[in-house]
Amino acid sequence: MIISVKHTISMGHRLPSYNGICRSPHGHNVTVSANINTITFLDFKHVKDDLVTLLTAFDHAMVLHVDDPLFETLRQFGFRLVALSHEPTTENVATALFNEFHILYPNLRVIAVEETASYCAIANEIGACKVVEVCS
Repeated sequence: MIISVKHTISMGHRLPSYNGICRSPHGHNVTVSANINTITFLDFKHVKDDLVTLLTAFDHAMVLHVDDPLFETLRQFGFRLVALSHEPTTENVATALFNEFHILYPNLRVIAVEETASYCAIANEIGACKVVEVCS
């Protein structure tokens, strides 16, 4: 059996290596779904609370690569920031969230990050992208 919980946040990011408009800072309302394998009862509310706690750092934050020069500039102005070890594509955000949520739920099957109604990235294994720093 698989249970699923979802939560929606607003977050910003930019993709400096991208040759297009996503190179500029912009934001999305992203819906994050966590799907967990279970053979016993898991309290939806408890799992949702854990997901909300994980996403609190990302909510209304600018998510940037740790080496992005914009990171230090925005830190000086007290912005909410999350630094990732890799460029903050939706795929990398999904991987970083999977890595973190997997600690609480080893039976985590997937984390899905819906960037828009048409675009979604799904992480289903521990990957290289990590959260490096959170400034809130």
